[in-house]
Amino acid sequence: MSILLDKINGSLIGGAIGDALGYPIEFMDYDRILSEYRENGITSFKLVNGKAEISDDTQMTLYTACGLLKGYAGGVTMKSPLELSQNYVWKAYQEWHSIQVATNPVLNAPFCDISRLKAMQAWRAPGMTCMYALRDGKPGSLQGGKVNDSKGCGTIMRVAPIALLNDPACSSADKAYMAMEVSALTHGHSLGFLPSALMVYMLNEIVYSQKEWNNLAEVVRYSLEQTKKLYGKKYANFKYLPLYIDRALELAEKNLCATDEEAIRMLGEGKVAEEALAIAVYCSVKYQNDFEKAIIASVNHGGDSDSTGAVTGNILGAWVGNAALPKRFSYNVEEVDTIEDIGERLLNVL
Repeated sequence: MSILLDKINGSLIGGAIGDALGYPIEFMDYDRILSEYRENGITSFKLVNGKAEISDDTQMTLYTACGLLKGYAGGVTMKSPLELSQNYVWKAYQEWHSIQVATNPVLNAPFCDISRLKAMQAWRAPGMTCMYALRDGKPGSLQGGKVNDSKGCGTIMRVAPIALLNDPACSSADKAYMAMEVSALTHGHSLGFLPSALMVYMLNEIVYSQKEWNNLAEVVRYSLEQTKKLYGKKYANFKYLPLYIDRALELAEKNLCATDEEAIRMLGEGKVAEEALAIAVYCSVKYQNDFEKAIIASVNHGGDSDSTGAVTGNILGAWVGNAALPKRFSYNVEEVDTIEDIGERLLNVL
């Protein structure tokens, strides 16, 4: 396996692991988590027919990848972000929505080949902001087509493939902008799409940068500085993003709290994009060499556990690589073969 493919699949499978681990306890009260899963919370998959079920987070991540791949196959790249998001990623999302709401989906010639999979058709607690935006049928954009004022984490949990796609002509900044366009399809608040830009910038630096990073915190700080240069003056709400990220880094590096749950509670519940990213940064930086500890910390709290787990897995999975993911997780996650296939397609897109 090439180094690039190891990082790409590390991010995709890592995200699916975090999603699947957190899915059974999403929005469960923390005391209840401890009551049901003992003092360390949930630490192993809850298996259904031998597999750990993914949620809408991984479903939408794979549909993002599908939309991107379809666009590139048609000659539309991230150098044309509006066209790629509106005509390809949006169409992929609409197909996902259609099979979510259909009792018995009929797929004669699906836009995305993954739509035939039962795991994509299954109702896995999809975010209602995404569902309503897709139901209404009109995509939002950065150019003025604002669909709502939501900044929910349904933006950030699905954008990793934008960074992972292997297009040397696109910089981290290009991909960050593409992430904002894709997020704006369904969420209109700037604090919905700005965290997506930062996350994708970070991921692209981890996977494709020629820089020699000493640690993950260095990547986070550099990416935050660069996205601030790009968007700090354009979007007034950007000023709130460094507050969350700096706090997450401080909590991780200084170990200020007795438990990870206490630290995460100081960052929020992960329901909105800036909180989800901050929680993921905290867990990833604190446990940058221990994926298992990071992913367990990222889901054991009283908030949006599958999304914070998914984003943590995307980031740290890219950092450590697929080969370093614990086999007890990666072997049991639902549709892992499909995820690996999409990783190869993202690598060999050109």
